[in-house]
Amino acid sequence: GILPGVEVVAGQLIGWVGDSGNAEGTAPHLHFEYHDPSGAVLDPTPYVDAAIRIEQPWSPPQYEVDFSDFTQIVPPQTSELDIETASGDIPWSAEVRRFMGPLAYSASGVGSATLAWDGSGYAPGPYEATVDFGTHGTERSWVQIGDHEWPFVDDEGTYAASEIAEAFERGITTGCDWNMFCPDQVLTRAQLVTMLARSLNPSGSYPGWAGSYGDVPDGTWFTGPFEYLVAEGFLGGGSEFGVDYPASRALIVDMLLSAVVGPSGYGDYQGYFSDVPESAWYWPKVERAYELGIVQGYPDGTFRPNESLTREAAVALLMRGL
Repeated sequence: GILPGVEVVAGQLIGWVGDSGNAEGTAPHLHFEYHDPSGAVLDPTPYVDAAIRIEQPWSPPQYEVDFSDFTQIVPPQTSELDIETASGDIPWSAEVRRFMGPLAYSASGVGSATLAWDGSGYAPGPYEATVDFGTHGTERSWVQIGDHEWPFVDDEGTYAASEIAEAFERGITTGCDWNMFCPDQVLTRAQLVTMLARSLNPSGSYPGWAGSYGDVPDGTWFTGPFEYLVAEGFLGGGSEFGVDYPASRALIVDMLLSAVVGPSGYGDYQGYFSDVPESAWYWPKVERAYELGIVQGYPDGTFRPNESLTREAAVALLMRGL
């Protein structure tokens, strides 16, 4: 594609060294000329000597996908997905799937195209759009069907709506159902451990079962997160963790501060909260969390350490801590 008049950029491949033609029998080399904007021929040696050496040439993109009009679809209004390819022979396939669920829309073609879809007949909630160009690459984007607040249909107006959205996009929470978060639902201790492990280990690669807790058997959805937090030193292991018990405000602060601050870095007792005495095992981390702005307490000056944690409160605390 390099022809007279074609604009090139730094790092782009414009030719190869070789030993053909009048280079037969010599070291591989390339004949080229360098001209200034007026057309005058310049000595290229200073520019070649000063150039940055790169291991691989820069490759112009073979495609571009514009998701800007496709991120929110409100039936029956049609939304468009624009696909542009560098040549007319690049194949692609596009699909929209419900979050963690079945296929809702698909299309395929070759070369540039504009896809139109109105999402009619599909429940509101988060979806994911994928455009696959085979060996050239893949593009993805979140898609919302409905005019609710992203991403879940039941967190409209909640105080932690922005934290819930960020936690969803980072894979920390998948909601209580594919399109619902259940913000007022009490969080279990196993769910808390899982959220924290996802926060600290976005790769999702966890160690195998080691029997760190008597009530954390092999093969459950929370086995890996528990073993990960024990291996990292954020949990100590033991006979029982109480996986089905409600998680408390003191527990999430203890675990979160162990991860983001560590075993040290806690000052002297200040008595910030009337219900967090110096005799409480959790006071150093609760007070440090207050100093860091992770917790604020209640207007009556209490922290309520033993209060059961809701899903909304848990996400708010986790995202502040992270």
